Amino acid sequence: MAKVIVRQLLLALDFLHQNNVVHADVQPGNILFSVDLDSVPEEHLRQDYQSKDDPLFERLYGNNVRSKPVKRRDGKLDQWAPSHLLYDRPLTSYVRLTPKPTVKLSDLGAAFPLSDPLKKTVTPGGLRAPELIFGLPFDQTIDIWSLACLAFGFLAGTPLFAVGGYRGDRQSMNDDHLLTMTAKLGDLPDSLFAKWTRADRYFGPNRKLMNSMLTTSWQNDEKGEAKVLDEPSMETFFHEKKSEEMSDQEERSFINMLRQMLQYDPSKRPSASKLLQHPWLATADQ
Repeated sequence: MAKVIVRQLLLALDFLHQNNVVHADVQPGNILFSVDLDSVPEEHLRQDYQSKDDPLFERLYGNNVRSKPVKRRDGKLDQWAPSHLLYDRPLTSYVRLTPKPTVKLSDLGAAFPLSDPLKKTVTPGGLRAPELIFGLPFDQTIDIWSLACLAFGFLAGTPLFAVGGYRGDRQSMNDDHLLTMTAKLGDLPDSLFAKWTRADRYFGPNRKLMNSMLTTSWQNDEKGEAKVLDEPSMETFFHEKKSEEMSDQEERSFINMLRQMLQYDPSKRPSASKLLQHPWLATADQ
């Protein structure tokens, strides 16, 4: 199923990128699964605020929860307000959980044309490409990076870069992200490392990692001892987390695709169109 989802998301990105549009917010909350409503009676879905005989609604929300007419508190009429507000209704039970689901990439609220690039995006912390972390110019390849992170999570059951929870401390979040990125993917290129303003907290001479504790600096340690957390590479991490049903050959093919998508240099990341030809996706329709 994960392979089918990745392929369909690549098809969506290929369409956007071919039309010079960057999505800029490829994340789980913007992936929609199709629901099968053709065989569901309309009365099971309709939320009739005038009816008192809606068993499904009562089961979900109780007897006392009813949609009420919208009125202004000051009593004035508002011709633009809706007549009633309806409660959200979960459709989880109607999702087609099949080996070949139909998914859509939604929410173009953060999207932009390449001819009019944004200065920053709303991309979730752990899905940001390096150029977003450093505030560098970016293009459609940020979508490729984000999708690679999602694909890893789909198959490993855990994020590739678990970043977040810093309550506005963006510098610490960035440091955490970059340290994890270095451990999982390898050293940053010199051009990016030079832009990491707090790198000297963590790296000593010759860029040797001396400390991976965000609240301290190895230079302030009286004993000069390194405080380094042992983090596995992406390959090792995935091998530990993947399903036992995945063969070694498929694992190598999948990691090969991720390595191409997670290039530090955006110009070296393959396009969505090219990725659709990757051997790992060859069986996505079978």
